[in-house]
Amino acid sequence: MRLHRLRMEAFGPFAGTEEVDFDELAGLFLLHGPTGAGKSSVLDAVCFALYGQLPGARAAGRPHLRSDHAPADAAPKVVLEVTIGGRRLEVTRSPEWQRPKKRGSGTTKQPAATDVRELVDGQWQVLVGRRNDEAGLLLKDLLGMGLDQFTKVVLLPQGEFAAFLRSSAEQRGDVLRRLFDIDRYSDAETWLRDERGRLFRQVDEADAERDRLVARAHQAASALTGAVAEAVDELAMADPPGTQVVQALASVAARTASEAQVGVATARVAADSSAVELAQALDLSRRQLRLAELTGRLAEVQARGKAHADDVRRLARARSAEQLRLLVRRLDDTRARAARTTAAVQSSGDAVRLALGWAPVDGDPRRDPERVLQDCSAQLARTAGVRAQERDLTHAQQRLRQTTRELEDCERALAGDERELDDAERLHREATARLAEHQGLAGRIAEHEQLMIEAQSIWAAAQALRGCDLEVSQLEDACRQSRDAELQARSAWLDARELRIAGMAAELASGLEPHVPCVVCGSPDHPHPAAASDDHVDAKAERALAKRHELAVRSLQTCEQELAAANTRRAEVRAASRGVEAEAAKAEVQRLTMELERARAASEVVLVAERALDGAEAARVALLSRRESNQHRRTAAASRIAELEPRVTELAQALSAALGDADDVASLEARLREQVRALTAHRDARDGAAIAHSERQALDDDLAQALVALGFTDLDDVRTALLDEPALTALQTAVDEHKRILAQVQGSLSDPELRDLDDAPAPELAVLQAASQEHGRALAECTERHTIAAQAAQALNRLVEQLTVHEQVHHDLRRRAAHVEELSRCVDGTGGGNSLRMRLSSFVLAARLEDVAAAATERLAVMSDGRYTLAHTDELAKSGARSGLGLHVMDSWTGVARETSTLSGGETFLASLALALGLADVVQAEAGGTTIETLFVDEGFGTLDEDTLEEVMGVLDGLRDGGRAVGLVSHVRELRGRIPSQLEVRRQRNGSSIQQHSGLAG
Repeated sequence: MRLHRLRMEAFGPFAGTEEVDFDELAGLFLLHGPTGAGKSSVLDAVCFALYGQLPGARAAGRPHLRSDHAPADAAPKVVLEVTIGGRRLEVTRSPEWQRPKKRGSGTTKQPAATDVRELVDGQWQVLVGRRNDEAGLLLKDLLGMGLDQFTKVVLLPQGEFAAFLRSSAEQRGDVLRRLFDIDRYSDAETWLRDERGRLFRQVDEADAERDRLVARAHQAASALTGAVAEAVDELAMADPPGTQVVQALASVAARTASEAQVGVATARVAADSSAVELAQALDLSRRQLRLAELTGRLAEVQARGKAHADDVRRLARARSAEQLRLLVRRLDDTRARAARTTAAVQSSGDAVRLALGWAPVDGDPRRDPERVLQDCSAQLARTAGVRAQERDLTHAQQRLRQTTRELEDCERALAGDERELDDAERLHREATARLAEHQGLAGRIAEHEQLMIEAQSIWAAAQALRGCDLEVSQLEDACRQSRDAELQARSAWLDARELRIAGMAAELASGLEPHVPCVVCGSPDHPHPAAASDDHVDAKAERALAKRHELAVRSLQTCEQELAAANTRRAEVRAASRGVEAEAAKAEVQRLTMELERARAASEVVLVAERALDGAEAARVALLSRRESNQHRRTAAASRIAELEPRVTELAQALSAALGDADDVASLEARLREQVRALTAHRDARDGAAIAHSERQALDDDLAQALVALGFTDLDDVRTALLDEPALTALQTAVDEHKRILAQVQGSLSDPELRDLDDAPAPELAVLQAASQEHGRALAECTERHTIAAQAAQALNRLVEQLTVHEQVHHDLRRRAAHVEELSRCVDGTGGGNSLRMRLSSFVLAARLEDVAAAATERLAVMSDGRYTLAHTDELAKSGARSGLGLHVMDSWTGVARETSTLSGGETFLASLALALGLADVVQAEAGGTTIETLFVDEGFGTLDEDTLEEVMGVLDGLRDGGRAVGLVSHVRELRGRIPSQLEVRRQRNGSSIQQHSGLAG
């Protein structure tokens, strides 16, 4: 993984757009700046681009990523160009932020978005568009590590690793679990722990089930008297109580059931004998009671003989009178109908008198009902024609009124049309005047816009010229400082070189050894070797000064190149400004802005006037057309009125003649209908009365003949003998019932079972019933004892079978539960022969920690000049605490292993830095071998002396192998002279900025 370019817009402390070119910072570079300037924000931007969140504690809550210094409408964004696994990607990520609303005031939420592009054959191709989740999955798959791993591998926080050295085994385990994927081992621990709990719950459930079965056995045996007491001895011997106890209870129950069955057989014989005797006595008592009952009923029937004879005579007269019932009913109906028709004739005559004003008289031609009825019916038929005349008159009157209203409406509409036509003419004249007034000014918009573009360009160039002048001035000052620094570095280097040459004899003498020939004179004796002076300079110091001079020369060259480029840019900007001052250019822009606004406003007025003119013309044409139409309607209405008025007069005269003295057709028709109805009703009533009197006379003759034939004196005698249907039926039933009961009693008394009962004594039923009940109770008690014992024996036998199966099934369960418990305690580090008290996951992490210590030792040995090495230890911790993740520092000078907490500040920095680098190598290999070509190392260099710092710089310089870029995050001022490639974060009131100083790595 290699970073190429980073661009931040309105992100964190950076209000504007800041860019970092990591390709120009190839090798070792320094990231520095005052506290709070935003050094960590550069690293945060890298993490945010790749993972969408910030590292460490800064990710807590909902971090505010957008710069508070940026303009309100500036969108926060991070663009990172990076190579991962040989693929060149560009990641553009924007956090969620509140942007101003496009309409109105206030803000609205802009959601987070992520775009990923890949450079393929020189062209950028979109891989993910605006999707945070898809981009996260793609980048995590390519990187092969999460954010925690990334921050430990790429962003080496030396301070956190110093705390890692001093932490306990449990705390180290928490850190390592976030870095290494040990989920399968943790899952194994959890699975064994859960499996142990699950099996123990099953064992507990099995024991509870066994106890329930034994309790059911005791409950089943409790119904047996003495059964539980007989099994007490066997119950006390069983532990836990199980099949043996239940088998003993089943044996007692079976024996009790056998004894009870013998008692049931004996009691059944005695009960059957007593039941036979009781049945015989009950039968004799029943026959004696039946004989007494029948004798009494025969006496009762014989006592009702006279009443029965009277009922037979009444029934015969009723049957004779029943033959005349229909004739009597018809006679009564005919007499009633004759009376009703007579009353109807009188009533209808009154109705005719009321309708006609006179009473009908038969034989009078003027008052004959039939003739008058014919005349009224003819007049009623002629009323249909009169009604048609009335409808014609009404229709003509309606048309006349409607046409009159239409004429009045036309007159009003014509008056309104004249007024609206005058208004339309006035609006047309006004719109024509406004259009002529603004057309000239609106035609100059394009001219004003072109002048505005040129004026704005001149103003922008005039403003930029000030910045160019300031930039040239600053670069000239920087060149002077760089030139002075180069002269001072060259002077110091040349002075040191002269001093070294002057003390070369002493330098050579320092390499002489006894009895070893001198490389200059060849003598093995060295009586007076030269001594070094106090101001002697060795080769190492001279190389350092030479390197410093070389860096100063390169810095001067860079500054001069930047000054030349700035002068070129200033010349270009001055030419673009055309010699116009910024204030004059601004005034011209403001003037042209006002002119352009006036022209645009005039254009809008022209558009409005043209639309108004078109509308006025259309309205005028429409009004003229409507006025002409209304004039035609008025002429037509006047013509129709002239035609309708004579017609209405003619129809009114004809209708008046047809109605006579009636108010209208409806009243005439109602009067004629009432007269026809009254005459018709009177004719029908007279016809009905004649028929009713004729039928009554015929029925009176028939009744007289029937009375003589059936032996009745008159009609009242018949009415007395008649009975209604229920009474006749009841009388017939009483006669038939008397005959049936008499025959039944006489037949029953002749039954053979009632013979020879007069001398038989009555049986003693109470004694026999008491004896039978006593034998029945004894049989029931014996049967109940046998049933209880048999049911208990069956239940206990079933429980014996269930307990036997239960013990067979759960034997393997208990054995497996014991095995899983031992294995789970071993994996958890709480037993099972695990003497180190290490969890399985801790054991795996210990192996990883051992790899980390080995990788860290390679660098720590170099930085400490071979003195220190890191070693993993799994010795037992104090007070029974968890162990397996211990770290010791081996001191080769003393040969003693030391606790990491005993290291000094500088030694702690060396060890933590080596640990961070070693952990980065191991995590990198664990993540699939992803090559990390860009690293950042955090603070801590200020705790080192000069020689140790030189060794550390050598180790860090070695990290650049293969083109790797290593960034040091430090406040140490001495590093600024050692490292020419720098990223300087500057803190300002209006937001921080980044200044990049590029140079070749030394």
